[in-house]
Amino acid sequence: MLSTTPNKILNPPVRVITPDAITNNVTRLPPHNEKRRLLRLFRQENAKEFIGQLEAGMDLLGVTKGDFSFIHAIAAVSDQTGPGTLDLCCWTTGTDDTAELVRLADENRFVRCRFLLDLSLQRREPALLAAIRRRWGNDAVALSRVHAK
Repeated sequence: MLSTTPNKILNPPVRVITPDAITNNVTRLPPHNEKRRLLRLFRQENAKEFIGQLEAGMDLLGVTKGDFSFIHAIAAVSDQTGPGTLDLCCWTTGTDDTAELVRLADENRFVRCRFLLDLSLQRREPALLAAIRRRWGNDAVALSRVHAK
């Protein structure tokens, strides 16, 4: 049997960061692109407050700590952009999020939706994958080895 013992030389302590200890609410990226914002979201904000006012050419990167889901961010962005195309890359999707995407599409927020999802979705949620393909078409779904969040 192989066993290990803690060795401070071979196993240095792991640095632990507690998100609640971060006090800086907004961090700006270098001034080479003033339209890019990096924001840290804490519990007092929602998706619309987090995103704020969008501007043409803007990149928005965020850390949410799980205070709202990706679908809430999509809805908040589409409130400002009007009808557009939506390309999603994620490890998985759920029934509730997919139903919300259908609702948003039915409100004409998107003229097209495309998905890049993990191969395991066809094994884990075959009915959901079939529903996505029925709603947006077979060409709207691509499967690969994806672990994006």
